[in-house]
Amino acid sequence: MASSTRASASAPDQPRTVTQTALSAGVGSIRRVAQVVRKYPFPCLMGVVLLLIGLGAGLADYVAPADPLAINPLERLAAPSADYLMGSDALGRDVFTRVLYGGRASLGVSIASVGIAILISTFVGLVSGAVGGWFDVVNQRIVDILMAFPGLIIVISLTAFLGNSVGLLIVVIAIALLGAGIRVARAAAIQVSSQPYIEAARTLGAGQARIIARHILPNALPPILVIATAQLGIAILIEASVSFLGYGIQPPAASWGFMLGAEARIHMIEQPWLSVWPGLAIFLTVFSFNIIGDALRDAFDPRLRGS
Repeated sequence: MASSTRASASAPDQPRTVTQTALSAGVGSIRRVAQVVRKYPFPCLMGVVLLLIGLGAGLADYVAPADPLAINPLERLAAPSADYLMGSDALGRDVFTRVLYGGRASLGVSIASVGIAILISTFVGLVSGAVGGWFDVVNQRIVDILMAFPGLIIVISLTAFLGNSVGLLIVVIAIALLGAGIRVARAAAIQVSSQPYIEAARTLGAGQARIIARHILPNALPPILVIATAQLGIAILIEASVSFLGYGIQPPAASWGFMLGAEARIHMIEQPWLSVWPGLAIFLTVFSFNIIGDALRDAFDPRLRGS
């Protein structure tokens, strides 16, 4: 009887314990976020800016005030106002709407190209650094050839020869980014391969593929993430440059680089907003990626954590 009484008395405490555990976990998460914000305030601010740009581009169908392709000749080259937050272009299209949709195109192409480049360069670089031998020698000569050409020249040459399409643009930008990614992944693989635990794994009979997947890859991820953030900014600049020159995303689709093209140059003096807003979007996006990349490098490098 006494034992049942004690069980019934302790039963109401069980939900309270679970609730307290959940609350303590939530408080701990908030404290960790606060510590990160306190340690890296400016990168966190740039992260918020990048998040807002990404949300605006991703939700352009819902937040854009107009159709990006709708032409209104009666409202051409209108100044910024309540009806046109960023003014209108020479065809009467809303610039704010086209900046949002242009961000979707520019960010989409850049993220896809960097994703392809990082996957390929990580695989090739890790295998090259871990295996060595003739494969490493041949791989490095190919990388030297890739890095001997400026990335913009590679993209313009391939798009001019093979044609203009979004899929092709993604592939050629990825090709232009391969060299730097392979070198970073190879350097990380060589550094990790010299550690004693790698020799211990080989002694225990672990195969090369298992060593790369289970030991080298997890320890090589920090520098790969840092180079990925840097390449996102580079990819946006390459896409904007090729679109500016007419080899990238074609009209009437919106793109930040294309919006800085001939139309903005013609009316730049009388209507400077045609170039200010897409240029500011490119600047904030690339700057945010660079600042976040620097913060990741500082966080991952133990020599810089106290700086």
